[in-house]
Amino acid sequence: MIPDFKEDGNLPMEGHPHAATWQEVKNRFCQGDHRSEIAKKLLSLLKRAKDCRFKRVIMMGSFVTAQERPKDFDLIWLTDPELELSNLSKHCKELVDASKSRDRFGCDLLSCPENSEMLGELVSHERGFGIDKNTKKPRGLVILDLVNDELS
Repeated sequence: MIPDFKEDGNLPMEGHPHAATWQEVKNRFCQGDHRSEIAKKLLSLLKRAKDCRFKRVIMMGSFVTAQERPKDFDLIWLTDPELELSNLSKHCKELVDASKSRDRFGCDLLSCPENSEMLGELVSHERGFGIDKNTKKPRGLVILDLVNDELS
């Protein structure tokens, strides 16, 4: 469940990343014309990642804040530790190519094996994506189960 925003418009760090369903994400972050347009792109990428058998996704950036007009969304794909990225189809490799994701999709996409120590660093409120790069304040993240969610 996605908790209420703090006074600064960010999700709390306590209990983050906050588990949510796509329906909860839609209800909370996809309202209004601007957010609805961003959500269409997000849903397309989520469905593609599900087809690629990625397990979960962490959503971060201004999209999961109270900002009325977020710039975009940022994602970390959580993959099976046994997954060999070199064996992915071209369609799936595009989702894990962090160096080209901004040009290709207009957002930042990263990938990380689900049990990797690197994941802790990526979502850290001290130096990772768990901090607002402008205000330097910690902010919570949202995690979605791609395996069990219908994404409809």
